[in-house]
Parts: sequence; structure tokens; C-alpha cells
Amino acid sequence: MTLIIGARCRDGVVIGGDRRGMRGAEPSDEKKLFNIDGIVVGVAGVTGIRDDFLLLMKRREVGTRLRDLYEVKLEVEDMVKLFSDRYGPRFPGGSGGQQIQALLVGLESVRTGRAKLYNIFGVGFGEEVGFLCIGHGSPYATSLGKFMYDPNLSVDEMAEVIIFLISWVKEDLDTLVGGTPDIMLLKDDTPGFTTLEKNKIQVIEKHVKEMKKKGELNLCLLPKSHKERGSVEKKQTISKLPKQKTHSSSA
Repeated sequence: MTLIIGARCRDGVVIGGDRRGMRGAEPSDEKKLFNIDGIVVGVAGVTGIRDDFLLLMKRREVGTRLRDLYEVKLEVEDMVKLFSDRYGPRFPGGSGGQQIQALLVGLESVRTGRAKLYNIFGVGFGEEVGFLCIGHGSPYATSLGKFMYDPNLSVDEMAEVIIFLISWVKEDLDTLVGGTPDIMLLKDDTPGFTTLEKNKIQVIEKHVKEMKKKGELNLCLLPKSHKERGSVEKKQTISKLPKQKTHSSSA
């Protein structure tokens, strides 16, 4: 019940996540991006496992105790593996590694250096990535996102693309993705994340909602570098994909 998107850009990293969650049998507004001691993690998976993972990460003070993002990655890998091993056998088929996945964002030396984006798999293995979508809505976002992603975009430009992708997927393509997304930006050699203002996000959300009503995919709002690829300024008629069935309490 999640869509989290991260992207490495020419001047840093941007990460965004939806806010639809499920606790028990009730839908809820859930934060998916967490700033812990200057490190941001976007966590997809079962809500309760995510809560335990974040509690452990805070207790271990990884952002203040460690001075290298690679060391943080190693410790986060171990924590993810810990919960996968603990809860995996308790799920049908023993699929614990499918119950939690995370995107990790921070500066190379935690307080200084190049901004990096890591994908932490549920089995406890992580790797640096340039662009990735995780969570229940990721198949929809990935297909369009691969076309829209450009590593030469700035973090501000790519933030617009991520808002577009989450807004396009939520509700209509995947009913398990929803809410106004949270967007966080981290620039190279600049400690501290910038959180995008809600009013800026809602402008793009409104644009996407209008396109959905017309049954058109219009990419004219994209940064200039996308338009220079050729025909993306043209409106293209699309066929809406069927909605997915609601599943159990996983975020």
C-alpha cells in the first residue's frame, strides 16, 4: 500500500512517497518518509514491521553515531534482515523479504559529500541506484518513470516529475496509493533536507487530475530537457488500466 520514488539528479537526490496506509482493517494517513539524524529512509511494507524498523533505527542513532553513509547502509541492511528473518516464517509462504523494503538517502559522509540513493532489499542487501520505484504502486510508476527520468535534471525539476508520477498512479491506477505525497530534496555537499511545500505539490496534482478526466497524458509540464526529446509535448490518448483489488494491511 505504498509508492515511494527516489532519483539521483545532477545536483543531489530527491525522494517522494504517498501517504495511504492501512492499520488493521482501516485506511489511514501514513507518513512514508522519515528523517532520522540527517538520514532519510522511505519504507514500503507491512505497517507494523515498518514501525518496529524505524524504532530500532532511532534507538541505534545511526545518523549521529556513524560518519559514513556506507556504514549506515550496512547497519540498515542488518536491521532489515533482522525483521525479515523474524517475521518471514509467520507469513504465508515464508515471504518475509517481501514485507519490507527501503530507500536510503544521505550525504556520502553523512554531513558532507555527494548525495546518494540506496535500495535496501528485504533480504538484507543494498545497492546504490539512480532511479527506483518501490511499493505496491511501483509497476505502474516504473513504466512511465523510466521514460521521464533524466539524471541531468536538477532536484527541483525531478521533484515535479515524482509528484506527477505519484499523482498519476494514485487512486485510479492503484487504489492502494493515495494522499498528497511528501517530497524531500537533498543537494550535494549541503547538509539537511528540504521538504517541498504542499501548495506546490497540489498544483501538479490538480493538473494530473484534470488530465485523468479527459483521458489524456499531457507531459507539457515537464522540464525543458524532456521536451527536447521530441514528441512528448503532444497529447496522447491512453486507456486506463483496471484498478487493483484491495489487499491486507501492508503499506
